[in-house]
Amino acid sequence: MFDDDHQIIHVSSFTSIADTFSVDFLGFFRPVKNLIFYTWSSLLPDQYQAWRLTAVVLFLGLIPIVYRFFGLFWKDQPYLQLFCTALWACAPALTTVVSWISSTNILVGGYGFFLYFLFYEKSYELDQSGEQYKGYVWKFAALLMFGLACFSYEASITAPVLLGLKEFVLNQER
Repeated sequence: MFDDDHQIIHVSSFTSIADTFSVDFLGFFRPVKNLIFYTWSSLLPDQYQAWRLTAVVLFLGLIPIVYRFFGLFWKDQPYLQLFCTALWACAPALTTVVSWISSTNILVGGYGFFLYFLFYEKSYELDQSGEQYKGYVWKFAALLMFGLACFSYEASITAPVLLGLKEFVLNQER
């Protein structure tokens, strides 16, 4: 799917920021994606090459977050963390991100999901240590990240599977 080009064309017809809370060009309700493209096309029109370079930078920024995410599973085995991160970064879907094909959904959804998992684990650790107030702040941040992922990617289908997988893997130790 080469939807970034089509999304830029789609949001160029928006007359106000309120229009971003409609469907994208594919008919999905992804207001975060619409808002990102509307802001980009309003502030820097006709700068698609800069948008592509931004996507690469965002992808490179996601790699350390993914490394930390895999640290939840292999705390004492950093070589497995690195191996899984390398596999993740080389996956066909992410290769398309680097090739600038449909990158916005994957990048924003990736930040949202991976940060959700990391923030949720941080809140769990704080709850266990007796710092419930700080735990609530991290839970709220986790929910914001989850919402970001859901409203930018087709996460309404994949989120329950990912959450179930996370709980299954992490609760084996608890």
